Amino acid sequence: MYVLNKVISLGGLTLLAISYLVGKVAGLRWEDRGLQLVVVKFCGLMGFSLIVAHVLMSLALLDPAYYAKLYAGAKFNLTGELSLFLGVFALWCFALPSITSLPYMYEELGADRWLRSQRAGYTGLLLAAGHLLVMGLMGWLRPGDWPAAMPPIT
Repeated sequence: MYVLNKVISLGGLTLLAISYLVGKVAGLRWEDRGLQLVVVKFCGLMGFSLIVAHVLMSLALLDPAYYAKLYAGAKFNLTGELSLFLGVFALWCFALPSITSLPYMYEELGADRWLRSQRAGYTGLLLAAGHLLVMGLMGWLRPGDWPAAMPPIT
């Protein structure tokens, strides 16, 4: 479950990033704008659902036996506090565009408020990057400690 959780989180973040990149990267111009919107919405909502699964699995595993580097005794250390803080607010930022993707939300919110909610995902991606950085930086900097000479999953 520990490794599957990391794979699910990576898949979720990848799909969320794709949803924000489709059509925004130079050279990607879709002839069928409707299909582009379907792909964006699918990737975003599927990515969000995988991130929610990651959060639930992480809560089930949240123990010093699995995440020793996040704890100092029975309490979180600074790494644990920052990791949880960044993860929680990244999830909140991803929830906003997911909720406003529901039918009729565009009409209810109006274009400006709807677009602002959708753009919260960019902040979520930055917070998720911080979440990964806080947890993994020290492991990335020690290649000799990598299991089987493979980079850490983070």
